[in-house]
Amino acid sequence: MMKGIVISSRYGVFEVDTASTILEVKARGLFRHQKKKIIVGDYVTVDEETLTIVEVEDRKNELIRPAIANVDRAYVVMSYIEPDFSPYLVMKFFTYLNYHQITPSLIVTKMDRCQNREAMEKWKDLLKGLGYSTFFLSTKQEEDMKALKEDIQGKTCLFLGQSGVGKSSLLNTIFPKWDLKIGSYSSSLGRGRHQTKEVLLLPYEGGYLADTPGFSSLELELTMQEIQENFPGFKPYIGHCFFKDCIHVHEKKCALKEAVEKEQYPQELYDLYLELTKEITEDRRKLR
Repeated sequence: MMKGIVISSRYGVFEVDTASTILEVKARGLFRHQKKKIIVGDYVTVDEETLTIVEVEDRKNELIRPAIANVDRAYVVMSYIEPDFSPYLVMKFFTYLNYHQITPSLIVTKMDRCQNREAMEKWKDLLKGLGYSTFFLSTKQEEDMKALKEDIQGKTCLFLGQSGVGKSSLLNTIFPKWDLKIGSYSSSLGRGRHQTKEVLLLPYEGGYLADTPGFSSLELELTMQEIQENFPGFKPYIGHCFFKDCIHVHEKKCALKEAVEKEQYPQELYDLYLELTKEITEDRRKLR
């Protein structure tokens, strides 16, 4: 028996990195009967004689979109321009990741085209104040790229964001052999070049890097209670409002709104929260 991590999954065939080799395996029929889906990032035990997965370890976290498990750190990749930087979308992604117990960070690409560095630095400072790291990347500056490379070492790291923000290009910059590795892994499954249509893990500096399909939109299938529990920076105020079911919008004696008034919580981020609650409410009314 050999233990390893699932690094790719396609049509019921899994590639498992066992540290000493990469095995192409299938899952025991028992998993199908139990309706247990094996996904990229799962830690598994493989019978090397039958080349089947016989056991799947419990997950510390998992995402449905993209389908991946056991992530240590998620990097939300945004571009300064084309598509334009969206603090609102950053907050949606961070709320989504917080809910799934995955620590988020922000990467902003194309900063060499930035027209308002001061405004971007302000957003960086706001996130830093809540405990989140931000990396500004450009073709002219190596300092943040060096810091990012140090940050991802030894972790299973997920990169996600809108289509066109340059996730794959970023990964190629971090790991120049990315294209070569993708080609060799893909050819072993007879699927041609990887085009970020599925999740794929590649070993990097004692950990793994995961590229993912780009999002055209992100829908938060969370309750209002779950959103306010996981919105960045809200945790210190939860349970301190007068009403136990307070969602920090119209309620009186709200600890969070008081914090905003006292400038203990950023007004800019609270406004994004109000925008998010409005979007969720309107979307659910349309479904009635």
